[in-house]
Amino acid sequence: MADAAERLSPELTRRLIVRAADPGKRIAPQSQFMPGIQTMSLGGLLGSLLGASSDLQRVVAGNREGRVDYDMHAKAEEIARQMSTQAPQAAAAPPRADEADLAAAEAALGFALPAVIRHLYTSVGNGGFGPGEGFLTLTELVEEYHGLTRAPAGPRGQLWPERLLPIVKMDPAFDCIDRESGEIIAWDVEELAEGSSNGHWEKSFKPVATDLEAYLEQWLQPPAPQKTLEDYRAAHIRDMAATMTPQVARAMKPEYQAMIPPEHRKRLGLD
Repeated sequence: MADAAERLSPELTRRLIVRAADPGKRIAPQSQFMPGIQTMSLGGLLGSLLGASSDLQRVVAGNREGRVDYDMHAKAEEIARQMSTQAPQAAAAPPRADEADLAAAEAALGFALPAVIRHLYTSVGNGGFGPGEGFLTLTELVEEYHGLTRAPAGPRGQLWPERLLPIVKMDPAFDCIDRESGEIIAWDVEELAEGSSNGHWEKSFKPVATDLEAYLEQWLQPPAPQKTLEDYRAAHIRDMAATMTPQVARAMKPEYQAMIPPEHRKRLGLD
C-alpha cells in the first residue's frame, strides 16, 4: 500500500474526475492571445517581454509630450481584444495514462515519476486539465524537461534545477513539482524581464503549494471573474493617468475619459 503522501485523497480524486470531464471548467478559459505565446521559445518570450517594456516607455513618452501614439493605442486595443476573447476548448475528456505510458515516460526521463504524479495521470487523465493551460501530457512533460535541461536554460547560461519537473503549462512558463520534496514551484519567467543575474534567476522560482494535493485544492476553488475588454481598457487608462497630459486627455473619447481616476481629473481639466 502506497503512503498517503504518494496518492491523492479519494475525495479529491473524485472531484478532479468530475472537473476534468467538464470542457468549460477543465482548464482556465483560453484567450485568442495565448496560441502565439505558447509557440515561443524562451528567447522569443524574453524578447517579447522586453518589447512590451519598450512599448510602454514609448506610450509614457508620448503622454509626457502631450501627444497620442495612435499606433501603440491600436496595438494595446488589439491585445486587449485577443485577451478577452475566449478560444474554443475540446469537448472530449482527457484519456487516462496506463502503465505502458508511465514506463515510456520514465525511460525517456531516466528517472521515476513522483508517485503522486503517477496516481494523478492514471486516475484522472494524461494531461489536458488543471490550473492554467492544464497538466502537460506525459509526452509533453518529457519534451519540456529535456528542452530545459539539455542546454543552459537561463539568460546567462544558468542551469535548470534538475529536481524540478514541469507539469503544468502556465502563462507564460510552467508550474513544476520538486521531485525531492513534492513541493509545487512556479517558474515566473517574467521575473527575468527585470534582469538576468543569478539573483533574478533564483527569484524566478517561487513556491506556490506545499504539495500536489494542496495545489489541486486551490485549483478547485471557485474562480475569480474573468476580465473583459473593458476591464483591460480601464486598467490601461488608469496606468496612463499619472503621466497623462491635458492634451492627451482631451483627445480621448468621452467613454475613455470617464475611466480616468477622480484624483487625476481636475489636473487634466476634465472636472
